Amino acid sequence: AQYPSHTFPQEVNLLATVADRFHLGELTQADLIGDSAVNVCQCLNAAVDHLRLSAVDLSDKRLRSTKASRKNLKGGWRWLDRIFSRIGRLCVLRLDLHIAKDYEWGAANMHALSLEELFAQRAEFIRRLSSIPGLNGAPLGYIIKSEYQLRRSLHHHVLLIIDGNAHWQHIELAKAVGEFWVNVITKGMGTYYNVNMHTDLDSPDCGIGIVSASDIPKVQALKTKVIAYLCKPDYLARLVIPRRHRLFVKSVAVPLRGPKLGRPRKQLAAE
Repeated sequence: AQYPSHTFPQEVNLLATVADRFHLGELTQADLIGDSAVNVCQCLNAAVDHLRLSAVDLSDKRLRSTKASRKNLKGGWRWLDRIFSRIGRLCVLRLDLHIAKDYEWGAANMHALSLEELFAQRAEFIRRLSSIPGLNGAPLGYIIKSEYQLRRSLHHHVLLIIDGNAHWQHIELAKAVGEFWVNVITKGMGTYYNVNMHTDLDSPDCGIGIVSASDIPKVQALKTKVIAYLCKPDYLARLVIPRRHRLFVKSVAVPLRGPKLGRPRKQLAAE
């Protein structure tokens, strides 16, 4: 009802058809009281049986989604290793970028933004990363995962990596990125959550802030917790967002060419 012009996948259309055929939308709590509860159970069983006979097998679709997730994860790990091959001390910024309730996709008012506008904002954010105050140019790399939730509609999880030798105030830098999203990209319609602010930098499992290549536990946490979280499958998003919109984007990390200056990283070699 909220997206009348959208084309949904077969399984969603089938569920809507079954709900209409068996009048599931007309059921109330009163129907579960007394003898009528038997009829309700029979109706629900019949609806489930119809779904089992009519539904397409979703295992292949889930397998493809999981395969893509694993591919993104391995690519994300290689991406991080290539960045580390160039610079051994990184400053990692994490943010969640949202749109305010009155403007988010699906809001019941005339101010709601369309999917095209939301993904255009994300594209502009990527194009203008080098102009964010405090970053002193383009970041070493970025990963952005766009997700959809009923509570927060479409939003973006952002991982930015900058030179840790030149930057170390990760909380202030993440705030600058969030304010850039709100004031410049969305013209006041956006909101953000600064993940760096609520993370214990002293914890080896935080995976954000300053991360040195020699800090093996922190590097592993960055790979297995942060990057893995960004690469996880998102089945709900693909039920409502067409595939022409990419949900996972990352920069290209160029590996170091030629010998690296400085002492060899013995700890990384042992890993």
